[in-house]
Amino acid sequence: MDIMDTNPQGYDQKSVSPYPTITRIGLIGGACFVVFALLTNMFMREPTQGTMIKMLLPIAIFIGIVVFAIRKHKNEDLGGYITFGRAFVVGILAILLTSVVSGVFDILLRTLIDPTLSAFELEQTRMAYEKANMSEEQIDQFMKYAEMGSKPMVRLLIGIGFSAFLGAIVSAISAAFMQKERPASI
Repeated sequence: MDIMDTNPQGYDQKSVSPYPTITRIGLIGGACFVVFALLTNMFMREPTQGTMIKMLLPIAIFIGIVVFAIRKHKNEDLGGYITFGRAFVVGILAILLTSVVSGVFDILLRTLIDPTLSAFELEQTRMAYEKANMSEEQIDQFMKYAEMGSKPMVRLLIGIGFSAFLGAIVSAISAAFMQKERPASI
C-alpha cells in the first residue's frame, strides 16, 4: 500500500477545493484586522502613539495571511505539493476576503461604533498640514482629497484595490518560494 492509497482524493489539485482553506484563513485574517482596528482605536488614537506598531503589524499580518493560507492548503489539503498558479490563487483570494471583512468592519466602526473617528482623523490631518507650514490653499486642496477618501465606500474600494495589488505581489513571491511540483514517479 503506497501513500496514494491512504487518501481517497489522491491529493489531485483538481479534485481538492481550495475554498475551505481560503475562507477559513481569510476570515481569520479579517478578524485579526478587526481586533487590530479596535485596539488602535481604543489605545493609540493619537497619530504619534504606536507609530511603528501601526505601520509594521498590519504588514506582518498581511504577509502572514498569504503564507499561512498557501502553506495550509499545500500541506494539509494537497499532501505537500502545490503549483505556482494554485498557490498564487490561494494567497490572493485569502487576502481579498480578509480585505472585504476588514473593510466592512471599517464601515461599521466609522458609522455605528465611533461616528466621530473620520472627523477626528481629518482634523489630525489638517493639523499635520498646518504644522508642515503648508499654505492655506494647499491645505484646502489636500483636505478635499482627504475628505473624499474618508467616505466609507471609497475607503472600502480603495482598501480592496490596494489589497489586490499588494496581495498579488506577496502571493506571487510566496508562491514562487512555496511551490513544489509533484514528482512524475508518484
